[in-house]
Amino acid sequence: MDVAVKRFTRDVENRRYEDFLAEVSIINRLRHKNIVPLIGWSNNKGEPLLVFEFMTNGSLDRHLFPRGGGHTGQQRERGTDAAAIQQWATRYEIVRDVATGLHYVHHEYEPMVLHCDIKASNVMLYSSFRARLGDFGLACTVAVDRNSATVYGGTRGYIAPEYGMFGKATRQTDIYALGVLILEVVTGQQVLIHRAADDDDDVHITDRVWHLHREWRLLSASIPC
Repeated sequence: MDVAVKRFTRDVENRRYEDFLAEVSIINRLRHKNIVPLIGWSNNKGEPLLVFEFMTNGSLDRHLFPRGGGHTGQQRERGTDAAAIQQWATRYEIVRDVATGLHYVHHEYEPMVLHCDIKASNVMLYSSFRARLGDFGLACTVAVDRNSATVYGGTRGYIAPEYGMFGKATRQTDIYALGVLILEVVTGQQVLIHRAADDDDDVHITDRVWHLHREWRLLSASIPC
C-alpha cells in the first residue's frame, strides 16, 4: 500500500525524540474514519518516523490556494481536481468531516484530546475528496477533571485570542480554529492577507468577513460555483 512518512527533523534542545513520543502516544490510540490512520512508527538509527496511510489528494490548502493561482482556488495545479473543490457539496462534506473528527477527539475519546493546530494544511483528502484530520504534533490530552491544558504553539491566524494571551488550550480554542478554517473553505481566501507592500499589518479573514457583513454584502465573500 502507498504510505506517507513524517520525519522529525527538529533538533532544538534534543526535542526531536520527545516530540515523536508525544505524537505517537496520542495518534496511535485514535480510531476514527475522519482521523488520518497511523500504520506504524520507527526509530531506526535515531531518526524517528511515523508512517500514515497515504491520502491521494494531499492537503486541503493545495486545493484552496494553489501556487501561482491567487486566492480564488479556481486555477488547477498538478494533481488538483479544481472542478471538484469548487462544488458546494464537496466543500460542505470536507467541513463536516473535519468537524466530525474533532467531535470524536473532544467528546467521544477519553481522555479528551485537543488538536491545537487545526488549519488547511493539516486537513488531508483521500480519493473521493472526503477529509481526515491529521498532524497531531501539537496535540495534548486533558485529564477527566480538567477542561484545559497549557500549550504553547499553533499557527498564526488560527490561534484564538485567549489561547495566544494565556497559553490555555480548550475545546473552544480548537473550535475557533475550525471556524477560521470554515471561512477559508467558504471564501477561498487565506486567513491572513497583507494590506500593502509598505504595511506590516495583515488583515485577518474574520475582519474581512465582518466588513462585508456590515455592508450587507456577506454573500459576495463566498466562492462563486
